[in-house]
This record gives sequence, C-alpha cells and structure tokens, in this order.
Amino acid sequence: MFKYLTAQGIFLSDIRAIFSVAMRHTVAIILLLLCGTAQAESYQGLESIRLAAINHIRSVTSTTGQTEITAGQIDARLKLAKCTQKLETYLPNSGELKGRVAVGVRCPDAAHLWSIFVPVSITHFAEVVITTQSLARGQVITKDHIALQRRPLTRLYNGYILSLDQVIDRELKQSVPRGAILSTQTIQQQMLIKRGQNIVIVAKNSSIYVRSQGVALSDGRVGGKIKVKNVFTNKIVEGTITYDGIIEIKI
Repeated sequence: MFKYLTAQGIFLSDIRAIFSVAMRHTVAIILLLLCGTAQAESYQGLESIRLAAINHIRSVTSTTGQTEITAGQIDARLKLAKCTQKLETYLPNSGELKGRVAVGVRCPDAAHLWSIFVPVSITHFAEVVITTQSLARGQVITKDHIALQRRPLTRLYNGYILSLDQVIDRELKQSVPRGAILSTQTIQQQMLIKRGQNIVIVAKNSSIYVRSQGVALSDGRVGGKIKVKNVFTNKIVEGTITYDGIIEIKI
C-alpha cells in the first residue's frame, strides 16, 4: 500500500496534513457563521422597525382596501441594539394623514435607548370612471365605452365620477382618449329639446297644476332653462326641462 501511494506521488503523511488543514478551515468557517449569527441577533431587525411604523399608521387612521401604506427603506448600515421590550411608535406632528409622513419608532428599554424616524407613504385610492376607448366630442356614452378603475386620489382632479350610472347616456363636451378619467367637467346631459319642437308646458305650484301645449324657441338639455311659446295664448315663457321632456314653469 505504501509503495502504491509512493508511486502516485502521494504519501500518507501528506494526506493527513491535507485533512488537518481542511478540518481547521471548516471549524473556522463554522465559528465565523456562529459569530455572525450571534452578532445579528444582538441587533434590532430593520424590518421589524418598518412594520411597527406601518402598524402605527393603521391604528390611527381609518384605512380600507382603498388605502395603501408603505414604509421607506432604512439604511442597512444602521445597527441598533435589540430591544427587549415592545417598540413604541408615535407621530411627531399632528395633521391630516396623507402623502408622506414621518413615524417615530423608539426602544423604551433602559439598557438600549434609541429612537429613529421612519418615512411612511399613505396613498388613498378610489374606483373612478374611465373610458375604454377614444371618444369624440358630442358622442353619447354607453356602458361599452366606460369602466371603473382604481386610481390614487393624489392624481385626481375635482369632479371625478365614482358611478357608471352617472355617465351612461351623457354627452361628451370634448374628445377624450382611451383611459381618460371622466369628470363632471367633461360630460353633460344630452340635447333633449330641439328648436321648433312641440312640447308640453306645465305650470304649477303647491295648489295649481295647468298643462298646455307649446313650441320650443331654442335647443335645451335636461335641467336647463329655455323659452317656449304657448300655442294657445302666443305668450312666451321660460321653463326648466325635466327628464321626460316637459317644460316646467313655477308659478
């Protein structure tokens, strides 16, 4: 056996030396890993600090499925002693909870007192009406033209619409591209009355109701006011267009 190993250029003593070195390296690596683990366990996990900040915002605001809360990253080089007590959280400033706020997180442990601020973003969303295709000015909107889509409120202008029913059968004031957010400024009632059209005039108050025939002197939409001529008296009066196309006059 000794001669065989010698013929191969490898001695038994060499094998023992190699094995000894390998064992020392293995032990060194294990000790290093154990040391690193023990050191890591002596520091507060940064993710636990971020989670504490998020939970604080959730506890002080009425968050729903339409609200998203995210905490910013904490510098990984930050080494804070592991807190043996429950982390305390607080808001340094009072005010409306929206956009970006700073949440204070501190360790009340007398042996490891520390405190940091965590940036937290609060985004509120809403399901708003958008167009599913490009639409031209004057086009009457149908259910096939629109859908609800979740959008952040910070990117919405006043007048956004939350219900499809508020948009269906309305007319566009301007051309809009696909994916546009519809608002009360971009839609209007359809033109219900045309100039020269025969219409019904109703004059009423709490005790009187008079119905008559008339002719529209201008175009008009639901809720708008137009002048009409009574065909029996030839008197010109102004009334409000109702949803059923009647011109209503308050007396």
